[in-house]
Parts: sequence; C-alpha cells; structure tokens
Amino acid sequence: MTPTGAGGVKIQPRGTRALVFGDTTVLLDDMEQLVDEGQTRAIGELIHYIAQNHVDGERCLAGILKEALDEVTKEGLILLSPYQGQPEGTCAMPRIFELAGAVNRMRTLRVRQGGKKG
Repeated sequence: MTPTGAGGVKIQPRGTRALVFGDTTVLLDDMEQLVDEGQTRAIGELIHYIAQNHVDGERCLAGILKEALDEVTKEGLILLSPYQGQPEGTCAMPRIFELAGAVNRMRTLRVRQGGKKG
C-alpha cells in the first residue's frame, strides 16, 4: 500500500472516478457517494497514512480503517497533509464505506486471512 512511483510518492485524484496511487490506478466508478474530488484525494492520503502508521500485520483491515478515520476526525484533515503540518486545502472527509471501497479496489493490495491454520 505504498504510493511510490517512478518520481517518488504519487497520489493523484482523477475527479471522483479514479485515484492514481503510485503506479496503480484505482477505479472508483461505481462509488456513487463520492461527490467531490477532495474526498478522492483524502482517500489516497488516508491509504498512505494507514500504510505508514497502522499496518502491522496483526490487526484486521476494518479495525485499521476505523482507527485511522477516528484519528483524522479528532485531529482534522491536516493530519493527512504531505506538507509537514501545513493544511492541504483540497481534502474533504470521506466516509468509511468509500475508504473501504477504494482499498477493496486496489489491485496491488495483498492481504492475508487471519485465523487459525489447520
């Protein structure tokens, strides 16, 4: 879940229809509740924030997404800014459903199922 491309970190919304995340384009066409490009940008920044701060190989994805959204709700969207504490200015808060939907559409995402083996 890293947005690293040929030129470094790359998170680029394409309206509400797609998100360029590193070298991958995440198609968001069927996510009707996305109404603003700022939500798409925030989803990309949130996925990057989650990858940097929350993924530990132990917790479930739903819990990680909720925890990250709770932090952003408490601290504000400035938490997602790539500009070292300066406001991004173009982000809008998405709902957990759209965040989860975008993660679900990431073709490069690799997850493992929890539970007991055997």
